[in-house]
Amino acid sequence: MNIENFNKFKVTDKQKLRPILLKNNYGLCDYNFTNLFIWSSIHDFRWGFCKDAFFVYDPQRDFLTYGLGKTLTVSEYVEISDQVRSKGYSGNFYLFPESVVSEQREEFSRYFDLELNDYYSDYIYKTQKLVELKGAKLQKKKNLISQFKRTYPNYQVRAIGPADYQVCNDLAEVWCRATETCGDTFFIQEQEALKNALMNFEALSLQGLLLTSAEGELLGFSVFSELSDNIADIHFEKSNIEIKGSSQVINWETASYLLGRYEYLNREQDLGLNGLRQAKRSYVPEFQMQSYILKRK
Repeated sequence: MNIENFNKFKVTDKQKLRPILLKNNYGLCDYNFTNLFIWSSIHDFRWGFCKDAFFVYDPQRDFLTYGLGKTLTVSEYVEISDQVRSKGYSGNFYLFPESVVSEQREEFSRYFDLELNDYYSDYIYKTQKLVELKGAKLQKKKNLISQFKRTYPNYQVRAIGPADYQVCNDLAEVWCRATETCGDTFFIQEQEALKNALMNFEALSLQGLLLTSAEGELLGFSVFSELSDNIADIHFEKSNIEIKGSSQVINWETASYLLGRYEYLNREQDLGLNGLRQAKRSYVPEFQMQSYILKRK
């Protein structure tokens, strides 16, 4: 494997790579072409093939991903690791699906230290449960939605179009000022990823919803795409948090829109951020999709 020959991500790569990612996805949001593309300008992700399997290289962490498209043996991963180590790279892998590691844990353990990567654990929800909001743990969400509906009885929800891209960016700025996160590295990077998504909205086959008042004031938005045949990936979801219930309503409206099309919603990761972790857990995920880091011994 020659990492130096790996390619930078371009939106035109979608035609070639997206079918591979859709077919072989393990439910991890990192194996979504949209995410790889919109975050590649921030992390400089590169892609290439080795032994007919698709890999991504993350130069900031010096990791290769799990290979998609063809099932490789443990010995083949060891061979790849040794090849890249001989050229000065770590030879480590990340985003190895938990099911893959579990099936061959003993053999992988002979060559790699296996670390469960909680930082990149995806939150998976049943779409129907996010619509119904049954149970005591979700009652507060339902109450906030009811309160919002009383305040905005004629609110509207519609699909995002080209004329809406700037107002979505503007609302994200409103959100960061309200949460005092505008200077945080993560928000700065997320804002760049959002701009990449909106600038390439149609080319990436993205979809999204706008939540507005009857007068047209933007109160929230969501951006999402297909992750697999039964999982939708919620890439962005922002609201005017000064409007009580707006975040719960855009969450509920997005789930309602996707109900019947996708059994599950992947609401991505918390990245170790306490506020994000608390928010994602408050919706009672069905499970968390785990992945492993493999460090060469």
